[in-house]
Amino acid sequence: MFEELAQSPASSSVRSLVAQAVSELHLGRSEEAQAALEQAIKKEPQFAEAVANLLVLTLITGKDATELKG
Repeated sequence: MFEELAQSPASSSVRSLVAQAVSELHLGRSEEAQAALEQAIKKEPQFAEAVANLLVLTLITGKDATELKG
């Protein structure tokens, strides 16, 4: 569902990108989740939900949080 929505320019809001990322993470698709979160942060760098979820994803995947972009 989110893949179809992601292809629509009208639905690529920051909030929908975060929702997509959370769904991707629950499906075990961490790379897709990270891409959606990075896209959300690129659009709105101070959006707390996106930043928080990217940090959680980084910790879950065992990556170094100091390597986060931004």
